[in-house]
Amino acid sequence: MVVDYGLLREVVERFDHCDLNAQPDFDRNKLPTTAENIAVVLATKLQTAVGDRVSIDEVVVRETPRAAAKWKKN
Repeated sequence: MVVDYGLLREVVERFDHCDLNAQPDFDRNKLPTTAENIAVVLATKLQTAVGDRVSIDEVVVRETPRAAAKWKKN
């Protein structure tokens, strides 16, 4: 499993230090910006970015060092 880190970073950086409520994925769909929903949106965007070459199976979004939300592929 090999993916260019720059490709993954590009997707994740769109969500870093910004108003998530203004992001189209949340604003357009009136989706609350919970850690769980952020993980789902990131998983979808990451899978689109890597295409069929790789399977995104898990995304973890940390709220604090001890609290996290996890999305896992079925």
